[in-house]
Amino acid sequence: MDLKKNFHGILIFKAILFFLIIIWGGYNQTITNNINNNFSLLDIGGLGFLIFSICYLWSCYSLYKLKKNSRVFFLSLVFLFVIFGFLAELIKPMQISYDFFYIFVFYIVSPLFFILQGIILTLIYFTDLKFNFVN
Repeated sequence: MDLKKNFHGILIFKAILFFLIIIWGGYNQTITNNINNNFSLLDIGGLGFLIFSICYLWSCYSLYKLKKNSRVFFLSLVFLFVIFGFLAELIKPMQISYDFFYIFVFYIVSPLFFILQGIILTLIYFTDLKFNFVN
């Protein structure tokens, strides 16, 4: 099979999973804010995640187009995602609504998303695909 074609398919699937995580995060924030009644349009964490999400999706698009610097940009965003995710939970733990959507995202989507990130990093750094990032 064609490595580049598989790579593109994995990127598209991972982007879909990322959208599901974003939707779940927004849904969860809306549900818990309605319960706690402390919604703020100036939520700095939400704004930071919005900016990060745009950058992350842009890096995935750049990987898809095999842009030269997209490998380093993607790797740095993966590290930021992990670091800021843990820091955010330590500073202000997320209030979670434990419903079916949570179970689906937490036990199926998120692990699959992280596995696919590892597969993508492996493909772009340790296979012949790395030689395609020249333009």
